[in-house]
Amino acid sequence: MRGPVGTCLTIAVVAMFAACASSGAQQACRGPRRVDELQQLTVVADSTAGALRQSADTMSPTLRQYLRGVVDRVVALERCGRVTTPAELRQAAMVAYAARTLGERTVERAYGWSRLAVVRDSADRRNWRVMALSWDQLQVLQHKPQWFATVVSCVTPILGRCTLAPLDTTRVSEAQRVEIGLPTLLEQRLLVDSLNRIRSSP
Repeated sequence: MRGPVGTCLTIAVVAMFAACASSGAQQACRGPRRVDELQQLTVVADSTAGALRQSADTMSPTLRQYLRGVVDRVVALERCGRVTTPAELRQAAMVAYAARTLGERTVERAYGWSRLAVVRDSADRRNWRVMALSWDQLQVLQHKPQWFATVVSCVTPILGRCTLAPLDTTRVSEAQRVEIGLPTLLEQRLLVDSLNRIRSSP
């Protein structure tokens, strides 16, 4: 695999093994608490998920395995009491959200961690944003309308039309979206239009 996708995959694999091999499951409870490890795992999850979206079918199982390993590492940290502060909970949620392609259970983890971050620090808008992203994704996976207008669905990764996933406009106001730093409904619709123009151009 060459080009940007290959580079992305290489970075993801190296970073994941650097983070996980140096502190395996038995070592998860040792040493000082480190938010930066959760930040590194978020980068790994983002990179691997990006590679997965663009990968050939033959690479997909391997990439999905990498993603599971990253989420499992966060779960191990949580069980050791290393995911308790609002910042740690938010980072854990971001890892799980990045790995949302693994399915509903992973998105439920993202929502659970982000919701707890909000409970422990409701003043930090970042906690609310991650919870909103996770909640919308969970709603879509359960075939329900999203609330915050964050999920854009495309027919295929590269070709095909994109649409804003079904939305319940009675749940969240535009003012509430803006308050927590999310795009407005108009901005999301303009994004969808832009994506479709790019996809339809020769």
